[in-house]
Amino acid sequence: MYQKKIPIGLEKLTKVGPFSPAVQTNHRINFSGILPDLWDGQPVSPDITGQVFSAMDKIKGFLDQCHRTLNDIYEVTIMIQAASQEEFDERYHEVNIAYTEWLGTAQPAVEIMPVRKAFGVSFLPFGALVEIQPRILIQEQ
Repeated sequence: MYQKKIPIGLEKLTKVGPFSPAVQTNHRINFSGILPDLWDGQPVSPDITGQVFSAMDKIKGFLDQCHRTLNDIYEVTIMIQAASQEEFDERYHEVNIAYTEWLGTAQPAVEIMPVRKAFGVSFLPFGALVEIQPRILIQEQ
């Protein structure tokens, strides 16, 4: 039977809008898009590499809270703010480098890289350059 709930460990996450930060449905956890850390309504890091690292650190923290690891991520969607195809191509390259570097130094090591989608958008909330949305697979008991 289909069940929908807030994942154990994430019940106290602060809602920042009219949506849930994460929802668990049977054997999956779907997160809303994760933005980099903000200070006074703006991203702490002005560059896309720092914002990728910040968002991935937050994702790792959320996974820790719900007793999951990076190996439980089966899919990632990355939205990249860009005003033109040229800017998107440049930022896509930078995101790939930062994403690969971050996952390459993660502990425990990622055994199988998740599938990934990336696309350009005109704007992201709070002026962020990147928003990352992971999907988690929960092993059957």
